Amino acid sequence: MPASSTDRARQVRPVTAGSAAPVLDMGSTICAGGLRLGGYRDIRRAGDEDGGMNVVAVILALVAAAVHVLIFVLEAVLFPRDAKVRARFRVAPADAEGVRPWAFNQGFYNLFLAVGVVIGVVTGERVLVAFCCGSMVAAALVLVVTDRRMLQGAVVQGLVPLAALALLWV
Repeated sequence: MPASSTDRARQVRPVTAGSAAPVLDMGSTICAGGLRLGGYRDIRRAGDEDGGMNVVAVILALVAAAVHVLIFVLEAVLFPRDAKVRARFRVAPADAEGVRPWAFNQGFYNLFLAVGVVIGVVTGERVLVAFCCGSMVAAALVLVVTDRRMLQGAVVQGLVPLAALALLWV
């Protein structure tokens, strides 16, 4: 009996190690590391058949996300209310009102990076986690290059996501 179009659509193409072709698996019941929408699993790169990420990398990425949520709170919520927070960001009292909208906006950038990491971890999207952690590291580098007095903040902002990046594909 010939296979129906539904049966053909559910067939999984074999994947060989080192193959760069994307794989679409529409027939799996359990989707390890894949987001299942309407019976379809996400497209993954060959070599990621297990869909899993290094557990230590995931923990580090989530710690980096938590740090960036804290930075969001400092910049977007507490900055307008607390002189100590403004001093931590080296903002003179006379400049606080002019800097406030920038701090608010920057806080949301940090929040969005944190949310991206969480979404990437939950859905098993290693590339999304890597992009968000890489953006955190790049922002830390920009911070320290712009003002060397911000080295401590750059280390807090960038060291953990750098470690997560180093372990994501291990």
